[in-house]
Amino acid sequence: MKIGIAGLGLIGGSIAKAYKEYAKENQEDIEIFAFDKNQPIVDFAILEGTLDGVLDDNNIGECDLIFVALYPIASAEYLTHVSHLIKKSAFVIDLCGTKQEICKVGFALAEQHGYTFVGGHPMAGTHF
Repeated sequence: MKIGIAGLGLIGGSIAKAYKEYAKENQEDIEIFAFDKNQPIVDFAILEGTLDGVLDDNNIGECDLIFVALYPIASAEYLTHVSHLIKKSAFVIDLCGTKQEICKVGFALAEQHGYTFVGGHPMAGTHF
């Protein structure tokens, strides 16, 4: 399985680490690729073993599961840019906090390009 993650903040980074830990514990063949506007974050995650490489236009079409962990406007812009590259059997899960705009864009792009879009609702931080 190949997983792509756009955004390596608290949520995206946690998803990457959780999948990598699961893969090691269960001897699963999972490759994780990620994109972040802060390239040193991606470089460090590759160096320390959480990522297998950079998520880009050349390999996003190989991903079975794509998490978009960006701010709402950036998520919509990112999906608009890459949707034509995503394979039809892929699941794209949005992880930004607000849903109205990203779901409008995400569902429309998924219908146009044939993949499955899910508007997720992650929780991060504390209850305070």
